[in-house]
Amino acid sequence: MNMSNPDNCILQHKFIVFCGDHYNPLTLIRSLGEDGIAPIVILAHPSPYLVPKSKYIGTLHRVNTNEEGFQLLYEKYGNEELKPFVYSCSDDIESLLDTNFSILENKFYFFNAGTNGGITHFMDKEMILRAAEQCGIPVPKSEVVKHGSLPATVPFPIITKSIKSTVGGWKNDVFVCRNEKELLESYNYIKSDPVLIEEYIEKDNELCIDGISINGGQEIFMPFQANYIRFTNKSYGNYMTISPFRDLELERKIKQLFRLTKFSGIFSIEFLITKDNELKFLEINFRHSTWALSSKLGGANLPKIWAQSMLAQQLETGKLELREQPFTAMAELSDFNDHVRHGNLSFRQWIKDFRNCECTYIYNSKDKKPFYSLITHSLLIILRKYIRI
Repeated sequence: MNMSNPDNCILQHKFIVFCGDHYNPLTLIRSLGEDGIAPIVILAHPSPYLVPKSKYIGTLHRVNTNEEGFQLLYEKYGNEELKPFVYSCSDDIESLLDTNFSILENKFYFFNAGTNGGITHFMDKEMILRAAEQCGIPVPKSEVVKHGSLPATVPFPIITKSIKSTVGGWKNDVFVCRNEKELLESYNYIKSDPVLIEEYIEKDNELCIDGISINGGQEIFMPFQANYIRFTNKSYGNYMTISPFRDLELERKIKQLFRLTKFSGIFSIEFLITKDNELKFLEINFRHSTWALSSKLGGANLPKIWAQSMLAQQLETGKLELREQPFTAMAELSDFNDHVRHGNLSFRQWIKDFRNCECTYIYNSKDKKPFYSLITHSLLIILRKYIRI
């Protein structure tokens, strides 16, 4: 199916962002809004303060839970003449859509793997690690253990992780442990059961690639990559350099992996770069990622391209003019918390870096209200804590 005017075709459909209150969906809403698409937003949060402030929202529905949002999506928009495009920005919402694939497939375009639970299966870190290994992608040594148990095959030092982002404490379950004593102590705080144990590798950097996959993983588009300017030993960074992705051998292996998962949608895939400049696979996020906004600045609006490609049943990327020169981007609040609040970076240097960024994920000169609402919300939290003290 070839479309003579893709913009006219997709604009006849409704665009729906099903999300929580986070700057990830905010960047998605802006990506669509800046190209003249005012999306419908189903916001699952009891007291949101960030997403509702965006001027680019067409219609806003506020619900308290994901389940209420799913019911609203199905009942209000499930019988449109033209199937709406539905975007998910979190693993829990994506899993909810994914496990109801058979109910939704004839009513919406959404991220899926062609069967009920197909994506949720690969949200299990053990499953996706084994799939990556099968496709020739190097992975860290790992094993899954019961809560409170010691690893049998992975030597110390190790890093602990939730087996799925939708269970346990997610990022709060991440601990770097140098020995058995530290691991046993960490179990006092880890909520996940079972727990993924990985070898801890001293990293030189990390690599994150955002893209889209269509036709069950048969066609992949990955225009840009992110490498981090600063990061912590437990997680990726939030201040980064965006540059064209040109590793053809890695691209071949990633395409093989997506054919295996049969995924269609927007994704990000992450790797650790060792001190020896070797790649180790970390995970795939089978959903829209915050970093996707930087691809738009580089000339590739991934949410819009995904919609065009779904209608065309092939990648609609031939007329794009992609940026060749690298540029910097920042998730401001996370970078500030990781480095300035912990005393690793001066406030003066952080302000300088922030001002030099071409892409910021919260502040937007054309859509300022979410940023100021976030600042107000953060100050109120600090004030309430101070008053209690």
